[in-house]
Amino acid sequence: MYINEDGDLILNYAGDTPPDLHIDENGDLIYTLNGQEINLGHVVGGGNGGGGLTQEEADKRYLQLSGGTLTGNLNMGGKRLGQVGAPQAATDAANKQYVDNLVGDIETLLAQI
Repeated sequence: MYINEDGDLILNYAGDTPPDLHIDENGDLIYTLNGQEINLGHVVGGGNGGGGLTQEEADKRYLQLSGGTLTGNLNMGGKRLGQVGAPQAATDAANKQYVDNLVGDIETLLAQI
């Protein structure tokens, strides 16, 4: 774990599952490792005006867990995007099950020709 030149906290991990990170009710970043919670410090809302980010700055910089809109590309770094629902609009992402079902329907229709 380190802070890069842009001031971002970089946390490297091995495996397919990222570590549990959350911000608690006090604005502290909590990292859970092997069942132990490690408080990485106050990162949102400096309180006394020094250090950290205000909530407004964090809202502009990071995508909220619910809602929000990306303003640029999202590079998944080869990681999976899971729990994608069936598409509703023409521009929605499609999950594997949805695509597999469509391909299966096409194969069934082609077999009948």
